[in-house]
Amino acid sequence: MDPIIATGLINIGSNIVNKAFSKSAELNPSPAVNFKDDLDKFTHKPTASLKDLNQIREDILSFPEVQNFISKNEGNVISIDKMSDGSMRFLSSNGDFMTLPSNHPSSAFTVNFLDSSLASGKNLNAQRPNSVILIG
Repeated sequence: MDPIIATGLINIGSNIVNKAFSKSAELNPSPAVNFKDDLDKFTHKPTASLKDLNQIREDILSFPEVQNFISKNEGNVISIDKMSDGSMRFLSSNGDFMTLPSNHPSSAFTVNFLDSSLASGKNLNAQRPNSVILIG
């Protein structure tokens, strides 16, 4: 083998090993986190008043998909809970349910209603933790 090619191959291999194990390959440190401030942000969410909750409920009930679901489940208790993917599930006391994706137009209203109800202790569903009653 030609000594020039052999030297070039050795240099390439050496460069690859040096870059793979160099100190610059270390992860960037995470930014400083203030646990107390972050905890306050998550635990002290502003809650809607009872009047605001009733208005938000009316806004949710104005969406055609929600109206259709409620008309199919008249006389039943309708609860709302949030799924792990951010979608919202409307659950009837007869077992029927409807899931709306997180990008649905009603999501902002529904999340606000759920979070405010849970934070204020209003509209809670005693049979389902982290679920609130929309109708019933």
